[in-house]
Amino acid sequence: MPKAQYTTSKGLVQSPGSGITVEKGTVTMSGTSATVNAPAGVVTTPGLTAIAGASEAEWTINNSFVTASSQVLIGIQYNGTVTGVPCIHVNEINTGNFKFQITNIKDAGNALDAVSQVHFLVI
Repeated sequence: MPKAQYTTSKGLVQSPGSGITVEKGTVTMSGTSATVNAPAGVVTTPGLTAIAGASEAEWTINNSFVTASSQVLIGIQYNGTVTGVPCIHVNEINTGNFKFQITNIKDAGNALDAVSQVHFLVI
């Protein structure tokens, strides 16, 4: 369990050597949007076979922890077997949701070919 203490000079401070546990939600997307009401999560995408070389797709995550001033850190775990290369970024943040885009940065003929896990953290 993380150890923290409140100090008047620094506010809430984590004790050295202790970790922080963040509640994590998970969901498997079946379309272009999903709901994960947790400060962190893992979203399993549909198969990315529609993202051919040099093309992109966008998804929306509905999340009650997101405000218009939130920052969302995002990454992708891709286990494909062909030469496509996914690049992920958040392209819109609103109160209650954020949108992310996956772009295949390889040239035509190098499609993505796998279901992927998108990991996010709302701060």
